[in-house]
Amino acid sequence: MRVMMKPRTFLLRSVVSLGALVSLWCVPQRVAAQHDGVRIGTPFTGERRAELNLHAGFSPRGLGPAGGLRFAIPIIDNGFVRSINNAIYITFGADLFFEQCVGGCGKTANDYGVAFAVPVTGRWQFNFTPRWSAYGEVGPNLYVHTGWLGKGVFPGFGHVSDAWLAVAAGGKWHFSRTSSLTLAVGEPYTHVGIDISL
Repeated sequence: MRVMMKPRTFLLRSVVSLGALVSLWCVPQRVAAQHDGVRIGTPFTGERRAELNLHAGFSPRGLGPAGGLRFAIPIIDNGFVRSINNAIYITFGADLFFEQCVGGCGKTANDYGVAFAVPVTGRWQFNFTPRWSAYGEVGPNLYVHTGWLGKGVFPGFGHVSDAWLAVAAGGKWHFSRTSSLTLAVGEPYTHVGIDISL
């Protein structure tokens, strides 16, 4: 004899089952930052994984929105300080900006337009705990301002945009073994993003 389940009971059981599955998935995922037992005082002995970062934020030039992606390739698995858990990466990617055009390169000096950049940086990352790490990065930034397509005048030496250098200080919250939430403050813009191990 088939027993029919009431809709409310079915919904309640479904929610509880889904919650249990999410909990079971999150518990083993809780230990992250590339391997179990991460501590800043324990040198890394394994092999780092490449990462993909997707991010969005705001450019200081007119407070326009910006977004992009980065690939981070590990080049030294345990970095310059051998006694702690640190790593050296090279990163590269692309960014799009919707920012204020400088010097009247549109109809007015306050016009906004699309710009893009291709940064290549060196990153030094420190893994403090399974959940938290921090990094600094710096490198050249091939930056094409919207004014280069018109008659704009640019700040900086030789009418070159001040965004030719990419520099950032950031922190990561590793919420799973393969993903982390990132906040970075720097140039050419400040952003939040997500890192995914490849």
